[in-house]
Amino acid sequence: MARVKAKDYEDLSDTNIRKVIAALNASPAATKKEACEMLKISYNTSRLNNIIEEFVARQENIKRLKDKKKGRPATNDEISYIITEYMNGTPVYAISDKLYRSTNFIKAIVDQVGIPQREPGFSPLKPQLLPESCIAEDFDNDEIAWCAQHRAKCVIKKRLDDNYYVPKYGVPCYSVYILGDGFFSSSLAYDLGKLSHLEGYGINLNDL
Repeated sequence: MARVKAKDYEDLSDTNIRKVIAALNASPAATKKEACEMLKISYNTSRLNNIIEEFVARQENIKRLKDKKKGRPATNDEISYIITEYMNGTPVYAISDKLYRSTNFIKAIVDQVGIPQREPGFSPLKPQLLPESCIAEDFDNDEIAWCAQHRAKCVIKKRLDDNYYVPKYGVPCYSVYILGDGFFSSSLAYDLGKLSHLEGYGINLNDL
């Protein structure tokens, strides 16, 4: 079944369609008019049914292909894809659907490789535990690293005065540029994570 095309203003994302299906099956159930409004489509029950049927068929096909891959070890290409997509903020369920692997499989690779965990709704004041492979004190200028304080990739700009920071905190401090949101910050070494080990999986850190 061909995927239903969405107009620019419509929300036919998998997440939203799941919400619509849940609303239609709830008690009391949402009306089909309300379901169309949730999807931001014109009131058209035939199109609504097509959207839901296509989504359900696609999810069943994904499940079938996931079951077929179950028990098989990850390929190098799959590991590289998981690293790249996870570091770029792709939701785990979307990576799972693309590779026809379970979400638990994706999370296991993230742990195994040593990728810093994304944490929605985090507080910069709450420390993040970094994978052991990320822990370091020495970083080079212009190195791509992970800033645990902001849960984001960063560029190391320069090492700040050791005579001040090392006696006070026990580790060096660095000026960093936070990628994505685009701002400068400073971070102690124990709040920074090396990402160079990911290059062993064929990852170009500048492409992340």
